[in-house]
Amino acid sequence: SFQGKGIGGYLLHLLFEEAKRYGLVKLYGTMLYSNTGIIELIKKVAPDNHHFTHTEGQMEVEIIL
Repeated sequence: SFQGKGIGGYLLHLLFEEAKRYGLVKLYGTMLYSNTGIIELIKKVAPDNHHFTHTEGQMEVEIIL
């Protein structure tokens, strides 16, 4: 019932800001290829700053902060 309310985007934004505060310039993550929700969310919150790599049933993402 909380999907589509902006909570995930808000949490990712907080994660990005905290990572920058600690001096990080990139974040990396791994997700299932079938998890289209998180893939679309990353495209939305970091439209020009992400790169996906496809592997066997998984995707890896690099987000430049």
